[in-house]
Amino acid sequence: MLPFVSIVVPVYGPARGLGGLLAAIAGQDYPSDRFECLLVDNGTEPPLQQQVAHRPNVRVLVETRPGSYAARNCGLHAARGEVIAFTDADCLPEPTWLSAGVNAFAALSAESMIAGAIQMVVANPARPTLVELHELTVGMRQDRYVRELHFGATANLFVPRAVFDRVGEFRAELFSNGDAEWGRRAWKAGVHQHYAADAVVKHPARRTYRDLRAKSRRIAGGLFTRAREERQSLPALIGRVLARGGRAIGRIIRNGELRLVSQRMPMAALEARLRLSLIGELLRLSCGRPPRRC
Repeated sequence: MLPFVSIVVPVYGPARGLGGLLAAIAGQDYPSDRFECLLVDNGTEPPLQQQVAHRPNVRVLVETRPGSYAARNCGLHAARGEVIAFTDADCLPEPTWLSAGVNAFAALSAESMIAGAIQMVVANPARPTLVELHELTVGMRQDRYVRELHFGATANLFVPRAVFDRVGEFRAELFSNGDAEWGRRAWKAGVHQHYAADAVVKHPARRTYRDLRAKSRRIAGGLFTRAREERQSLPALIGRVLARGGRAIGRIIRNGELRLVSQRMPMAALEARLRLSLIGELLRLSCGRPPRRC
């Protein structure tokens, strides 16, 4: 008997792309009586229940506490599945996503989690924007997250219910980095972490600098909160941010698929600008200001 899977999706704001996600979930090759989809309304306008027509296997929940990890915990509490699968409202899972994610557990111990592949996609492949190219080059690298950083991004993550029962849920107060915090907590608890290249979710690349800056500011909130808890100094945290930026710029400059003058150099400048924005946000937070949600 295949395990019952609960797909948990936090939804916030205008919920762009949700129709595509629901169509992709309806098109899964996994038996329809062996999964459910829980959409968690975390502040949509209009309310999500008014936007989603009655669909098989889909339930709408409401979480009033702001933040995607609070919403994911809400879905986790209501889920009926033996396996919890996470993705985002603007993502497009491939038809074999659920089956590949579940099949990956077959050769693993019960104390395991699966992080699936995240493929960044652009609106017009023939004419990607500079920001989209940046996302394609330095965006979500799920294989590296698992191999080097010991977590899986919740855009594509499979976790058995029993693992959550032992490790605990996400930290609801975090607006960013909650998947990294939970993943490292699970890793320290002995949970085996694996990357499944055939469990694929497509994720739209951000198209504008404004969108990238909003993401950078949100990430800064998660980094600052964790650094403060670990008693890491602000200069040390800024040093980490600059070091990561240097590595990202190195990947951009070495990317032979991009033109040096018209693409690589402007993208490197964009990465430097984002790092400065992130550092500015860290300085704002150090003055006692609250983290930004977006």
